[in-house]
Amino acid sequence: MSLLENFSLPEEWQNDERMGYLFGPFPPGRIPSENNEKLCFWSKLIVSSSKQLNKTTFTVPELQTRFTRRGVNPTCLLEVVAYMERTGVIQRLDKWSTFPSGVSWSGWAQQATVKGLWYLWESVVGKYEDDQIEFIIVDQIKELSLTVLRTHYDTVQYESTDNLLNEAEFDALCSNHIANRKQVEISLVRSGQLQVVVRDNDKKIYKFTRRNTKQEHKVSPTDIGILRLKEVTAKLLQQISDLTDKSHRAMTKCKELIVTRQKTSAKHWLRQSKFYSKHVEDKEAMLGNLQALLTKIQMAETDALVLEAYQAGIRSLKNMTIDIDKVEQTMDQLEEVLADNNEVNNTIAEDVVGRLDNDVDMIALEEELAALLLQDEVPAQQATDTNTLVDTSSKQQVDKNDDYITTLPDVPTDLPQDTNNRLEPTNRLELVQS
Repeated sequence: MSLLENFSLPEEWQNDERMGYLFGPFPPGRIPSENNEKLCFWSKLIVSSSKQLNKTTFTVPELQTRFTRRGVNPTCLLEVVAYMERTGVIQRLDKWSTFPSGVSWSGWAQQATVKGLWYLWESVVGKYEDDQIEFIIVDQIKELSLTVLRTHYDTVQYESTDNLLNEAEFDALCSNHIANRKQVEISLVRSGQLQVVVRDNDKKIYKFTRRNTKQEHKVSPTDIGILRLKEVTAKLLQQISDLTDKSHRAMTKCKELIVTRQKTSAKHWLRQSKFYSKHVEDKEAMLGNLQALLTKIQMAETDALVLEAYQAGIRSLKNMTIDIDKVEQTMDQLEEVLADNNEVNNTIAEDVVGRLDNDVDMIALEEELAALLLQDEVPAQQATDTNTLVDTSSKQQVDKNDDYITTLPDVPTDLPQDTNNRLEPTNRLELVQS
């Protein structure tokens, strides 16, 4: 069954002529070059389709089924897979799982590249027909592993306790991203982000490195003890939940029997409810002690961080401490500079005009100024006397006119009366106008 509907395909997939060429085999006896368009097309499509299908591994038969087109399977996939392995894009899952712990990803890629092309072509291609050979896409598993790592760090509150996980917790962490937890484990171990230790009971302990650091921290006996505390705490929580449910069910049964007047049976279930409640109290007391111990461990980590910050601050202050002799010398120099500056300011602010006045005979200057003022007062006095005479004569004339006006009769307010010959209205108007 084809899986074409579950991932996107390039536009040329609908071109029969083009796909006929891409589905065809490579020329026999010839090794295709790395820039061969057929190799590039299929290698990119294998990686992109696997990512969309959330698959990190594949076999050649799976690829043939995945890319079936109108009942036809591609016949060049063996060479494409050999090319992808030679260039480090994929690796055989069995070899990848037994990857030497002392070799980095870049070191493995270099080792894969220096292998002879003819060796890979002759010894590998012929073996790919085995349906059981499974390959893993290296970059994809690395990307998924980093996603798991970021998800874990988002939940970490205390480095000393939260970076330790058991198998069940690690499985739950990986389940939302990848089905195969083992692949993530191997990838993170190779990158130095995870330490795995098998305990006496064949259970694994997973310890993540601290956030934003590449320094590896081995799993210590203290780490094993902390993980044991976390496991016992989780177990007590589960037991308390189970006992609480049993106590509630027993009390419910007791109440039902009381309604039906079954006193003996009701007494039995009441005793069971009390029994479970007593165990819940005991478990809660133990749980409180364990949680207090874990809290102290977490607080001790905070105290250690605070102490480390104190030490770093002391080192910084020591590096920044200034010699007291240098301080005193600098302050003396500053005092001298300020004194010189004040002297300059006082000199600039002196009265220069006053200095120039000292060079002039002030007594002679005052006498000359008085003479000039006296000369100016004589014409001004003459002008004042003339104005006074004019004003007096004018006043006398005005007084005479006032006396004459007072002797005149009042101005009439009515028209004169003509008893002998009344004026016509026209003559009256002319008289008024005249």
